[in-house]
Amino acid sequence: MKKQLLLALSLVVVLFLLPISVSGSEVQWYKLIAAQHHFVGGINVWDDGETLYVQYHTNYWEGCRLIETHLAVAQDLDDIPQKNGNPIPGQFPYSREYNPPAIRDDPPYQIPLGDLEKPFIIAAHAVVICDGWEEDETAWAAYCGSKWPFPDARKWAYYMVYPPQ
Repeated sequence: MKKQLLLALSLVVVLFLLPISVSGSEVQWYKLIAAQHHFVGGINVWDDGETLYVQYHTNYWEGCRLIETHLAVAQDLDDIPQKNGNPIPGQFPYSREYNPPAIRDDPPYQIPLGDLEKPFIIAAHAVVICDGWEEDETAWAAYCGSKWPFPDARKWAYYMVYPPQ
């Protein structure tokens, strides 16, 4: 009975977190990983041919919430703000703060595609807090099947390729 209830609740959560109406591309989902190992939510990414939409969300049933989000989109990895190979989220062109902390980024980021050609790079960073944690943690979005670290980074950080290859 508990498994059926958990499955039903999970389905409701997934439906709640996906955009209600998506025209254009299929929604791609990426994991949001905090402190290198903790699955704390996800990122939904889609486009309509002219605009890229990116929406962060957390595992609210575990008490996780967004404090900040930072987002960069570029044709090449070298165009993501970095210093000594480490991405610099504070210099990403798109960012938000949430006070109070939020379970979902609403509305999603809307980024004009302009001259970007698929596939392109997305670096999605967040600062999150979860119930039971003593302090907030940094989080990065990663493709569900693999993690693509910044190749020259000395600190942990991931990027995504959109659409997934």
